Amino acid sequence: MATIDLTPGTLEARARRAYERGRWTHALKLGLLALPLLCLSGIVPCQTNLLWVTAPLLFAALVGFSVRGGEFSAALLPGLLAGLVPFTLPVATRLIGHLCESSLCMTICMPACCAGGLFAGASIGLLARAEERPLRFLLAATLLSVLTGAMGCSVAGITGIVGMLAATAITSVPMWLRSRA
Repeated sequence: MATIDLTPGTLEARARRAYERGRWTHALKLGLLALPLLCLSGIVPCQTNLLWVTAPLLFAALVGFSVRGGEFSAALLPGLLAGLVPFTLPVATRLIGHLCESSLCMTICMPACCAGGLFAGASIGLLARAEERPLRFLLAATLLSVLTGAMGCSVAGITGIVGMLAATAITSVPMWLRSRA
């Protein structure tokens, strides 16, 4: 019959392993949030291959920030929710019948990406002021927002993603700086 080692060091090590396993399990489940976004953006015609780059990056960021904890974990929900606006606007534009087969794409999809980025950046900048370490929160939430939004803005190609990224940065940093004053 096998004996069970119940010394304090062994119990502590087992508890630590169980705790870490639970954190990683939670983080991996959270990372799966990238999958429905991938599926939703994948139903839109004329997708670019950028989608296959942004989805794994979003998964990695969700898992990494969840495991890291602190401001990074606090940025998960705000970053994802803010990123849903630049994700949704270009996808909705495409679903209502707009086709990106001409220069008209840059007059509809690109502004949709930029408008979503403006909203995402402003909301993240305002939320960052309430955090203990606002710069870390701002950077983490902005990264998540940009990766989420990029999955939708990929309908406009790299220019849509860059436009959304620029709009997010242009509004998030000044809103955060203004709130600190």
